Amino acid sequence: MTHAHSPSLSSLHPTTPMTVFKSRRDRLLKAIGEAILVLPVASEAIRNRDVYHAFRQDSDFLYLSYFLEPNAVLVLDGKTQQSTLFSRPLDELHAIWEGDIIGQQRAQRDYLFDASDEIARFDAFLLEQCYLHDTLIMPFSRYADFDSRVLTIIEQAKATRRARAPQQLLHSDQFIHPMRLIKDEYEIAAMQHAADISIEAHKALMQQTQPGQYEYQLAARLDYQFRHHFGVEAYGHIVASGNNACTLHYRKNNALLRDGDLLLVDAGCEYHGYAADITRTFPVNGRFTQSQAAVYQWVLTAMEAALAAAKPGNSIRSPHEAATHVLIEGMLALGLVSGTAEQVYADKTYQRYFMHGTSHWLGIDVHDVGDYKTQSDEDVQLQPGMALTIEPGLYIRADDESAPEALRGIGIRIEDDVIITPDGHLNLTGATPKSIDAIEACCADAAREIN
Repeated sequence: MTHAHSPSLSSLHPTTPMTVFKSRRDRLLKAIGEAILVLPVASEAIRNRDVYHAFRQDSDFLYLSYFLEPNAVLVLDGKTQQSTLFSRPLDELHAIWEGDIIGQQRAQRDYLFDASDEIARFDAFLLEQCYLHDTLIMPFSRYADFDSRVLTIIEQAKATRRARAPQQLLHSDQFIHPMRLIKDEYEIAAMQHAADISIEAHKALMQQTQPGQYEYQLAARLDYQFRHHFGVEAYGHIVASGNNACTLHYRKNNALLRDGDLLLVDAGCEYHGYAADITRTFPVNGRFTQSQAAVYQWVLTAMEAALAAAKPGNSIRSPHEAATHVLIEGMLALGLVSGTAEQVYADKTYQRYFMHGTSHWLGIDVHDVGDYKTQSDEDVQLQPGMALTIEPGLYIRADDESAPEALRGIGIRIEDDVIITPDGHLNLTGATPKSIDAIEACCADAAREIN
């Protein structure tokens, strides 16, 4: 069963109790046995000279704590079943210039860590722990400087008490990422809110777009809509008009919108760390041409087939297979390929016009963590709580002389976000106009003028 959500941004913003993050840490503590798990965050990154990029917390760290400061390390001790946070100490000068620091007392009281200490004491603490644990779990290769620092401490431990230094190093992804693959009710609520903000942004863009504007002006409108509702962009906006839509990850966003062109907008809001990911393609002047409508309808039909395949018992690849078979029929009908559907599928000639997958995991990262194959190299089966995108497309480049002339320069992608449920899926973004009639109605719904 498929459900469409009707967004209401006036409702209370969803929040996750700190007890939920503690519960996640407790589950992880049980999973690691008697090992010690060390999870660092990145330092703030310099943009230029003394200006820093906006800090975004490490996704695993956010999932386990919602502690948003840089320069911190989370330690989970499987032997004692306790969590310890190392973070920045209170600093009056920092408070004057940059704002308050949470500090150690609040880390324990408000974030429910079992213990806390200043980040400067972490190295000495880890050295002592190396004498007590045979297995160290860490996100190796994520932060090179931290890797080097920890490996130096391990070598120091081996040099002094060889028998007790960690003998086994494991990657934290294998413990944390399976947990993140299945979303809980609080995660789904945050994702729905991010989706609701994104839906309103896409609808507003359809109503406000007209020939003569620039792609970057529309990207700015998306920024406004997201930030107006206490969100940020989950990834760089793709605002691609005309033939630019045939570049999958188009980023320039600097072209002039022309009358008669289509506009592909791939943009999603991040709210409380969770991403939405919506793509809609609509006419700059509010009306599809006959050729545009013909291509669009095939992509929409493929979208409907893929959505129907998003349910328990199917695999992560099932939506892609469903979409691909519909799009092959469309390519044959539109004169893009020749032969039989079976031949086109077997020799992969369809990939000239549909060259990407239909789904990826979604969550704290827009391309979220989680395996797509099992250890036996089979496609992962869809289970309730999994979040994924559905995004078929057709891309007919302007310089493709083998395509019918009327279709050249048309790039179309439609993308929704779904949560697998016991009886099918919940479409988080289904309220975004998607049919030709709904899109044209939305485009005509408000005065089409530049504000």
